[in-house]
Parts: sequence; C-alpha cells; structure tokens
Amino acid sequence: MLTVQLKYLRYAAGAFVMALLTAVVLPILIGMQPILSVNIPYLTKAMLAIPAALIIWLDYGMIRQALAQQREEGVTTLWLPIIGQTLWFVVLTWLLLTPALGNFVKTMTLPMMLLGWAGLMISLGLLQRRERAIALDEAGIKSAMRLESVALVAAVYATLFYGITLNWQSGLTVAVSVLIIIDPRWPAMWSAYRRFRLLRQLADQGLKFQNPRALDDLPKITDIVAEKSGVLTSDDLKIRSITSVDDRYSDYDVLGITAGLLAGTDTPMARALLQYAREYNVYPSEASEQEKIPYVGASGVINNERFQIVSASYASEHYEINEATLDQLIALGNSVSYIIDGVQIIGILTYAATFNADLLKFDRFLASRHINLHIVTADTNGSLFEMQKTLRTLVQPQANLTPEAKLAAQASLLRNDHTLLVTNQAVPVEIEDAMVVGVNGALEFADIKAPGIAQLHELWDTADLLQQNDHRVLTITTILSALLIILAAGVGVFFSSWLFIAPIFAVGIRLVLSLTLSAVVSED
Repeated sequence: MLTVQLKYLRYAAGAFVMALLTAVVLPILIGMQPILSVNIPYLTKAMLAIPAALIIWLDYGMIRQALAQQREEGVTTLWLPIIGQTLWFVVLTWLLLTPALGNFVKTMTLPMMLLGWAGLMISLGLLQRRERAIALDEAGIKSAMRLESVALVAAVYATLFYGITLNWQSGLTVAVSVLIIIDPRWPAMWSAYRRFRLLRQLADQGLKFQNPRALDDLPKITDIVAEKSGVLTSDDLKIRSITSVDDRYSDYDVLGITAGLLAGTDTPMARALLQYAREYNVYPSEASEQEKIPYVGASGVINNERFQIVSASYASEHYEINEATLDQLIALGNSVSYIIDGVQIIGILTYAATFNADLLKFDRFLASRHINLHIVTADTNGSLFEMQKTLRTLVQPQANLTPEAKLAAQASLLRNDHTLLVTNQAVPVEIEDAMVVGVNGALEFADIKAPGIAQLHELWDTADLLQQNDHRVLTITTILSALLIILAAGVGVFFSSWLFIAPIFAVGIRLVLSLTLSAVVSED
C-alpha cells in the first residue's frame, strides 16, 4: 500500500456541495441565465477563489503521492489528472475573461467544472482503494506507461488541431477531456485482477505462493531436480531386513535399539520400523537425548551408550564397512542404513519405498512438457533401479551421496536459470535463490507450496492461462482505452455540430468505468 494516501472522497463531497451552491447564482451552461440573479460585485471571482485554493492544495498532495507512487511501484499515472484538473480550471478562468463560442466549451462553467471535479475525485478515490488489493506486474507497468504517453500525445494534438481550426479555448478543453477520460492503469489492473482470480483458484486447491511471480517463469523450465524420498516415493516403507554384524548383539537387539532411536518421532521410517518390531514382538529400547541428524539419520542414548542410525553414504565415509556386502544389498534394489554404537557398525537395515501413486502421471506430464527429471539423493543406487526402468524423463540420477555432495550436486544443477527444485525438505541457504516448489509440508524459502506432485501440472496449466491473460486481457483493454482517448481527441472532426466530448462527459465515462472496476475487484 502506498505510504501517501489522499482523502479523495472528502474532496469530492466538498466539490459537489460547491457545485450545488454555484449552480444557483451562476450559469450552468454557457449562454444560460442563472437560476437566481444576484447583483454582487466580483461574485464570480470570489466563487473562483475557493476552488482555486482547493485545486492548488490538492495538486500539491497529488504531486507528493505521484512521487511516492513512482518510487514505490515504479509507475504513476497521476500526472494526467493533475495536469487535467489544473488545465480545466485555467481554461475556465480564461473563458470567463475572454468568452468563446463552440460546442466544446458549452459545459465550461464553474458549476459543471466543480461537478466534474467531484466525479474525478470519486474515480481517483475508488482507484486508490483498489491499489491496496492489486499489484501491477512488469507487463502492466509497461502498458500503463504506453497509455500515458498516448494520452499526452493526443492532448497535444487536440490542443493544436482545435486551437488552430476553432479557437485555443476549444483546443485546451478537448485536451482536458483527453487527459482525464481514462486512467492508464485500468488495463493493467483488470489483467492483474484476472491473475489474482487464477491464483486464488490454485490456493483453493492447496497450492500456495510465497512468490506468485514464479508462475511466470514456469513455461521456461526445462529441468526439474526432485527429492526422491517422500516426493517421488510414498510414505509407506517396507522393512526387508535388519541384521546384526556384531557378535555382541543379536538381530533382535539391533531391532530394539533401532526402534528405540526412532520411537516418538512421526516419520515414515519410524512408523515402518515400529510396525516391523511389533510383528516380531520386539519392544523398542528406552532411549534418551534423541536427536535428528540432518540429511543423515538419528541418534540417541540407550543404556548410557550413544547409538546412531545413518545412511549408507555417511557410513561409507566415516566408518569401515564391508563394500561387497553393501553392493550385494544394493543389487537387490534395497535402500540401506547402518546402525552404529558410536565406534563401529553393529547392524544393517534394508528397506524399500513404494512409488508415489502419482509418479507415472507426473512422468507423463514432464514428457508432455519436454522437461527432464533429475534425482539427487543420499540413498543407495539400488533404490533407483526401478525408477530408472520406469521413468522416461529421468536423466543422470545421482545417488549414494553424502549430505555435502548432495547439496553441491543440487546447487550445480540449479545454477541453470531454467531448472526447478521440487523438495519436501528445508531449503539450504546455498540454493534458496533457486526456484523451489515445496511439497508435503510448509517449507521455508519455497516459492510455491503444493500438496504433492499430482498438483504440479496445474501450476503449468495456470501459467499458460496467465500468459494468455496477460496478452489477451491486457491487449483488449489497452485498445479500448486507447479508443476512448482517440474518441476524446478526434470525435469533433466528424461530429462537431451535434456531438462533442467536453470534460464533464469525459469524467462521466471515467466514473462509470471506475465504478465497474470497483464493483468487480474487492478491496481485500
């Protein structure tokens, strides 16, 4: 919201009251007699003084608002009404001093000017309220600047053409009409409102936005880097085996220790392991000081000894493992974790995750959009065997990575501006500048948050609609606005004998369109 706000509706109320008062003692149209003839010297000049002071004061406030708007939003269209209302009053004063004839100046009287000024203030007040709800995008800003330029050029044309062919008062009167008949931001606001409606529909489907402008970049995406666990796979894990490799512990001991480390946490692994332990009537060991090791596993203290469950990649880097055994387990398509007593490996856990139910649909969607899928995971190569056979869009998967290597691989892929990260994990600061879609949870730094991969196709479909909206709606409304400007500037060439666009009629057109926009667009 702008830091400088004006009470336009109060100015409108004051102008309307003054219009009623002046309509009693001054002519409503040029050539008419006033309703009440009052013989007071300098009455007209006295009545001009009050609106003159108000216009000067309002111009000052509007100039401050225009400068703030330019600074905060990058565009302002207030210069047109500022110039228009000031020029209107100047021409009106000129006509009182040097009367002129012509259709264009018939309504150039103080009561009509005050009535039109009240309508202009109402229009500006309505627009100011809607500015709080609608932010213009880059295309909208460019459209507003183009229309503003068209209006200024048309005003200069009207001044010169009618000034030379008729009289300069007529020329300036038509110029006032051109300057106030539209607000150049209307097309952009209509387009932005349509965009808002589309985004609201996505929000109703569970798709939320930290950065709504990220949708504009989706059609340019050529590659997606996706987290495997919990994104491409379901939360249903199947424990295949848990085996002791230390003579001090039996298989059941290792199962109890592992279940104890994860007891009390609500993760797919914890649920699967506790269910597996129940099937073998094994109770979780009592653990304290339970901690999650980010991107690695978990740890805790059992019987005054610290135990850990860690990924195979972490264990390979920090402990001595049997590579032949690991290769055999991986070859069977297993994911592998190791249980460690703080000094050495005491057990091996093998498990597998089923595909996300929407994975094949997601793969077809990526293929239809010609998008490549990249998987970067700390899990074993074996966990990717089935995916490599099934997914047509999967290219160069990277597995069995340490947390540092995984982050480096993701960062390398995401340096491409046309690459998107889909994850259910916290986004490290190293890659928070990348475009991120967070699924299955509220993630910090995610540009877009979605319930799951099944909804991602709706993002691209909406991005297509937004592009069509920006092009079609913006183009149509801009053309209509330009036609109104041309109407105000050139209608007298063909219809000057019986139809004219004076400022009061221009305000009427502007007010009708402003009320329509106000009725459609909510302040919220």
